[in-house]
Amino acid sequence: PTISMYNAYAAAVGYTEVLSGLRRRMRNRIVMDNEDATTNYDWLAPLVVPGTTSSLSSDTTETSLEIIAAQSSIILVLAKPTDAGDMQAVASVEVRLQPTDAKIPFSQPWLDKIERRLARFFPFDDSVPIATNTMAATTAVKTEVTNKSKSAPLRPYLCNLCVSPSLRSKGIGRALCRIVEAISHKKWQYSHLYLHVDPDNNAAVSLYENEGFVDVGRRWNASWNGGANKIGYYVKRLGKESK
Repeated sequence: PTISMYNAYAAAVGYTEVLSGLRRRMRNRIVMDNEDATTNYDWLAPLVVPGTTSSLSSDTTETSLEIIAAQSSIILVLAKPTDAGDMQAVASVEVRLQPTDAKIPFSQPWLDKIERRLARFFPFDDSVPIATNTMAATTAVKTEVTNKSKSAPLRPYLCNLCVSPSLRSKGIGRALCRIVEAISHKKWQYSHLYLHVDPDNNAAVSLYENEGFVDVGRRWNASWNGGANKIGYYVKRLGKESK
């Protein structure tokens, strides 16, 4: 019953939860940036330094990392002027820091925390056949993923990529992906970028695979996931050096 209620909640308020979380992260970023803004302020600075999160495993540290992961976010919006003189958003993308355990993140960090605690008491097999992606190269990326671990490293996570229907098939989504890759690799100095994608979204799958993303070969196969294990978990290795 508890699992059914949890799944019902996720299905009923999923969109609202994602939207409210996105708004909150935008507000948090604007407030923090305005408080610290100077002429030399780095608007693309990461909120955690690469290499400092992979070997820490205490509950206190994990909670801190969950907070960082929930609050870290850069949201890029492409807009165009309207006849009324306003600006209309036509495309957007977000890059966040998330643990590499294949879990689809909620916007509310306490929900992610509950799920990861449950996974310790109710372990599951996270493997998945790689028949879903002929371009998969799991042997090259599995070492980057830490499943259900207190020390799952935080890595850049691409999400909320959307383009206005009237402007699709013009390369805008691909350009936004590449901007996120540049921020993750050149600015944040990470060498892996992760994302989730619905396998039924052929356009999105084609975009990501053509950009070099491959199926990690793992899913969050928890019994309470409500079908989330059907969502593909992809990774792209950025640059030549691995973290």
